[in-house]
Amino acid sequence: MFYFIKFSFLALIDSGGRIPPEVCVASLRIAIRTMFEKETLDFDWDPRGIIPEDIEKVITAPYPYIMTFLAGHEYSHFLNGDLDDYHAVQKTISTYFKDGEDYKKIGAYNSNQKQEFAADLGALNYPKFDDEEYNLYYYYALSWFAILAIFEAAENTMFLPFNKQSHPGAKARYNNILNNAKRPLNFEEMKEFYTVDLPRLVSYYEEIIIEDVQYNCEAYEFEGSVYLAAPNTEWRGPELIDRVDY
Repeated sequence: MFYFIKFSFLALIDSGGRIPPEVCVASLRIAIRTMFEKETLDFDWDPRGIIPEDIEKVITAPYPYIMTFLAGHEYSHFLNGDLDDYHAVQKTISTYFKDGEDYKKIGAYNSNQKQEFAADLGALNYPKFDDEEYNLYYYYALSWFAILAIFEAAENTMFLPFNKQSHPGAKARYNNILNNAKRPLNFEEMKEFYTVDLPRLVSYYEEIIIEDVQYNCEAYEFEGSVYLAAPNTEWRGPELIDRVDY
């Protein structure tokens, strides 16, 4: 999750033109491939490129806030009473059981879409933050669904949805927070960013990623590593030889 967030934000942040467009797209490829479990998770040894230190700090800052939001979402299900016996349902799954039955009903919790919307709101409304922290928490919660929307664009292009989704789409959840969650004190000064700029940026990257997946599907399917730029460039550094055979 950390690397999905990090490389997604590398594409989303306003760097004043310091990050080339092709690096942004490559960064999203890395993020999406990480969620597809195709990217090799050796980032500590092979960081995929050279990211300036000040930008590195910006793109890693969202992680604790987003993880707090995700934990708050799950705990909100408990506080909202979504996990009691009343909400338990029976779901048929196909698997192997030692007693020889191929199909067997097991207990599972119903992920009702209204419950998911309510849990998102609970993750924002239940915790007690000071004003400055809540400004950041709200910003990163919305940004989480922004980067998730870009991933969903790739996922839905690679794997067409064929059944009813248990969770609402990222854009619907973004709008749910925007319209119904407790607003931070700096909301008015950030309003245009939340309602216009960020959704527009998401739509821009959705179009690019959908086209990229359609024409370069293999770039999202192979298991290995994708890099921010070609060797011997500013965002990659000199070409390295990682193994010599004798």
